[in-house]
Order: sequence, then C-alpha cells, then structure tokens
Amino acid sequence: MIQNHIIQVIEGTPLAPGFGVFTEAESGKHLIYFVDAQSKVLLLSKPYAIERHAESALRRFEQGKFSADVCEDAQGWYLEFRSEGGKLIAASPAFAAEAEAEQALAEVQGQRRQVPDNAPAPQLAVAEAEPVAEPSSRPPRHSFRLDFYQEPQSTVLRGRIEYPLTQESAVFQGLDLEAVRVFVSAHLKGPELSAERKEAGEIRLPGQTAFAAGEPLEIELALELPPQETYEALVYAKSLQDNRQTLIARTRGQGGPIRLTAFTHGLDE
Repeated sequence: MIQNHIIQVIEGTPLAPGFGVFTEAESGKHLIYFVDAQSKVLLLSKPYAIERHAESALRRFEQGKFSADVCEDAQGWYLEFRSEGGKLIAASPAFAAEAEAEQALAEVQGQRRQVPDNAPAPQLAVAEAEPVAEPSSRPPRHSFRLDFYQEPQSTVLRGRIEYPLTQESAVFQGLDLEAVRVFVSAHLKGPELSAERKEAGEIRLPGQTAFAAGEPLEIELALELPPQETYEALVYAKSLQDNRQTLIARTRGQGGPIRLTAFTHGLDE
C-alpha cells in the first residue's frame, strides 16, 4: 500500500503536523496522510478516486474511527490501520524498532479530535478563495478565479481574474498583483462588508515568476476575514496545450491570511 514516491513529495514539503489530503497530479487520486512535527509521514492511506470519498475518510481518521496494530516484516516494524469493519485502509513506512512504531501510533492516535460528521474536510490541495457561510452568522460569499497563460513561443505571461457570481473579469500582463488586488477590492465593497475589508485581496507568491515542476509552491492570499469566518481556498494548474486543469492545493480554515502549499509533483508543462 505504501507508495514511496508520494511519501518523498509530502516529506519534502513543509507542513503543519496532523492529517491532510494529498492529490497526485498524474493520476488524480487522493490519499490521506499524517505527518509529525518533523514532516515525517506516519500514515498513508489507500488511494481514493473520488474526492468526496477521501474527504469522508479524512473525517473518520480525525474522529478516531479506526483501529491500528503494530506489525513486523522483513523491512522492520510498521503500522496497519483498519476501518471499523476491519478493512485495511492505511499503513505506515517501516520503523527500525518496535518502540519507534509504538511511539508513532501514539502520536497518530493523539491527534483524534471531535469533528462533526458533516464538517468540511481540511485539505491541501490561489486561484479561488471562497468564504463559506456559517449557518448562524450567514456572512457574504465571494469567489474569485485566477488563471495564467503563456502564448506558445512567447515569454509574456498573461493573467485573467474572474468574479464567477457576476461573470465579470479583468486581464493583465505579468504577475500584476496590484491589478488582482484592485479587482478583488472592488467586488468586496458593499453595505454588508465592514470598512476594514475594503482593501482586502493580495496574493503573495515567492519572488520568482517561474517555478520548477516537482517543487512545492508556498502561496498566501491576504484577505481581511473576521476570525469567526470560515473559508475554502483552491489552487489549480492549467495546461498551456490542452487547457486541462489540475487541482494542486486546497485548504479550509478560519480568518486570514490564507496560507497553503501547492504540490507540483507530476506537472510537466
């Protein structure tokens, strides 16, 4: 079950300790993982072809709805994780000693938390950022889509940002973050928004404008969100040849700024 190439990609990316979802760009499959404070993978699930199935599995892991055993084979000690029905759903890499495996199991089990069955699944997976309304406060919903293109045999990078709720859009050249900020700010204005949010909307990327496939990309979307307001942020990579889109990062949380890590492993264009 363990896929070492996926473990290498996850462990090569700075991540907060805990559970998450890794989406493999080549196959589009989704896998649940658990990393410790040193970004070492202690659990990797079977691949899920459907995203909502992976989200459901993530919630069950977070709720502690699994059993686990310390096992041994020729490679060393390792962990097996099974569903409530006894089906093998995840495993760990090999450990040199039984004590290390037991310590890893204790750390995974220690991350169990109370998560409602209908709670959104936090994922790794900033092209879109959408505040998700809480049932009680009903805050406004805003979604923006950001695409970058490069014409064949051209060094000019072109961008387009769209507000899907009204289908309004704007185009710009290069990594023009000011144009993005102005567009986002204009659509966040309104009587339902507080004065502090009028200047929200800055996308922050590393200094360079070109990135090598296989290297993790740190992205931040600075939106002045109230601490109690939840959001979902997604990053898509778009092929310049066939316009195919691949989800490379996704996260949910509360308040701003929004930070996430994009997995670019498997992207070749």
